[in-house]
Parts: sequence; C-alpha cells; structure tokens
Amino acid sequence: MHTCPSRSSAAEVTYIVETDLTPKEEAVITATVEEANAAQVGGTWRMEVRPRSGGGSILTITMNRRAKGFLGHIIHTIFQVTNGRFLAARTRRMLANIKEG
Repeated sequence: MHTCPSRSSAAEVTYIVETDLTPKEEAVITATVEEANAAQVGGTWRMEVRPRSGGGSILTITMNRRAKGFLGHIIHTIFQVTNGRFLAARTRRMLANIKEG
C-alpha cells in the first residue's frame, strides 16, 4: 500500500451552514478519529451549533485531520480545493434528511 508523506496531507477546513432546524441550546461537539480508512488517528471534527436570529441555527464545523492512504489524499484534496463548499453541501443534505425524517 502506498502512503504519501503526512506533512503534505493535513486538511484544516472551517465552513458554516445555516439551517431551519432550531436547537434547544448552544452546543459544541468534538469527535476524535480513532480508526478510519481515509484519515490518520488523532484528527478532530468540531461542530458548534448556535441559534440564528429569526429562527433556525448556524453550524460552524472545523475539521483538522491528516490523510491516510490514496483515498484519504483524494478526499482531503477535495476538501481543500473546495474550501469547505463540498462539506457544506453534504451537511445541508444530511440536515434536510433529518428535517424530513
């Protein structure tokens, strides 16, 4: 298995998503990678949820991970090239599914 040097594979991306879902309170969730196919152990994914004036909420998501393997490097390149737009679109779709369900 080929692995690229990790010093060039760091991905730190912050993006913001607004949604109609209204949180009961502000919250911060932080997840740490323990095992993954595309990311090295120890990376983090932090989501902060705040109420939006007029209803709904604002999610601020910060991802700080290092790629692992070929697939991880492709995924992290997409994250960096799109500067969070790809992740924001996926998050919006996930939130829409929650709202519909």
